[in-house]
Amino acid sequence: MMRYQLEDVRRRNEPLAILWASESSIYQRFGYGTAARMGYIDILRERTAFLDSTPAVGQTKLLSPEDALNVLPPIYDRVRALTPGMYRRDATWWKEHSLYDHKDIREGQSPLYRAVWTNDGEAQAYATYRVKGDWDDDVGAPAGFVRIREIQSASPVALREMWRYIFGIDLVVRIKAFAQPMDDPLFFMLAEPRRLQTQLEDGLWLRVVDVRAALEGRSYAADGELSFLLRDDFCPWNEGRYKLEVKSGEGRLVEAAGEVDLEMSARELGAIYLGGTPLTALVGAGRVVENTSGAARKADLMFYSEVTPRSTEEF
Repeated sequence: MMRYQLEDVRRRNEPLAILWASESSIYQRFGYGTAARMGYIDILRERTAFLDSTPAVGQTKLLSPEDALNVLPPIYDRVRALTPGMYRRDATWWKEHSLYDHKDIREGQSPLYRAVWTNDGEAQAYATYRVKGDWDDDVGAPAGFVRIREIQSASPVALREMWRYIFGIDLVVRIKAFAQPMDDPLFFMLAEPRRLQTQLEDGLWLRVVDVRAALEGRSYAADGELSFLLRDDFCPWNEGRYKLEVKSGEGRLVEAAGEVDLEMSARELGAIYLGGTPLTALVGAGRVVENTSGAARKADLMFYSEVTPRSTEEF
């Protein structure tokens, strides 16, 4: 099945296959690498004070389902344009997936809320979330939580104000969120960052199907040359010795002869492709052979992404 899928991807001239894994032990067997990790966060509402006492700005309001379909996509697209791993959503995807709210999927929680933060008349951040109401009779106090489905912001201020709104929701004791970035800025906003409980997991898995098209189809953060041997027994057409030449941020892949700087499999190339997994970490894990001292560090600089790769919802 996997062979048929990857050969079909190749026939379509698509250089990459990307997915979420239902079980993380499956896909490395087929050359997928962990290209983006994510965090599940959980924090007590009473421990959400900001380090910076800057007063609130702008305005947050709740949207109807109809208004959300018009207001939220432009914010998402601004974030997507800067974030590796995020994908385009058409109108059908927004309606039938991102904002879908049938009662059968609520798991005992509230209908989906859609909040947007605006400043100077411009919508700059949003959050979609549900509330799980509960009550502790022993202490006579709320025991519920807020579960964030998605939070997006076009600026640091917009992100802070969106979280300020979430932290101000009454009658809950905890705030939980799914698929947060591995280096979540929220950690650095809080007066007590230790209270932000974070569980890191694999997010996007990426498989390079056409090594030449993939490496020549992305941009690079630093110029330079890097040679590598690529092993790929599942997609043998990728195997070979290559030299990646980067000039003015654009890459060119040519055949290499002789000793190479690095030796890796398709799994490792998939892991570093979006810029979210350091090749130096894979060398440290014994998964990549570094024949030329400093080559892995050079690769990290070339593949670097200023914005941490992520995907905010499963597909």
